Amino acid sequence: MKSIGEILLLRPSFIAAEGKRDFIPPIGSLLKNNSKPLRYLIVVDQFVESRIPGRTPAPYGLDYGDIESEQPQSTFLMRWMYQLVPVCELNGTKYEAPTGVPDIHTLLYWVEDAEFTEVLSSSSFMDFLFRIDETMLPQRNEVIMRLLRKFIVSVPQINRDKELLRILTRLSIIFRNDYSTLKQFIKSLEVKI
Repeated sequence: MKSIGEILLLRPSFIAAEGKRDFIPPIGSLLKNNSKPLRYLIVVDQFVESRIPGRTPAPYGLDYGDIESEQPQSTFLMRWMYQLVPVCELNGTKYEAPTGVPDIHTLLYWVEDAEFTEVLSSSSFMDFLFRIDETMLPQRNEVIMRLLRKFIVSVPQINRDKELLRILTRLSIIFRNDYSTLKQFIKSLEVKI
């Protein structure tokens, strides 16, 4: 199993990992660590920072391809990062709320397709997703929508309606007092069917 990143920053409400220069996991991706307990984390943001403390990379309206062709040395000074939020951890065969954060320098890996389906099919996983504090992470709903769309697409066509009904039923309970947000989720999930 090849790692796709390493956790480099740990703050009370901020976990950031460095990814490969040519590839950062998309927002809404589900990753896991390689230590005990096994933790599942969701990618919530992507950013670039300088390897030199105090220096802020400024693209001046250019994309990274133009910057690299004009000043190839500048890309060696940049760090491609992504922000993570712990969603749950696996304790034996049971998924539980995260009890902590991974250690610094923990390696991160993709959650493979079969494991991805198993985790998202868990009855408690949706509850763990919506425990993420929306005041700390305003884009929470968009991140969850992306993850759920990826899940619905990954489910075999024969089981897709059943899984979609399960997700929509759970969403209707979670957002029973917020019709506009429920409508956004329903619209988002119907796009990929």
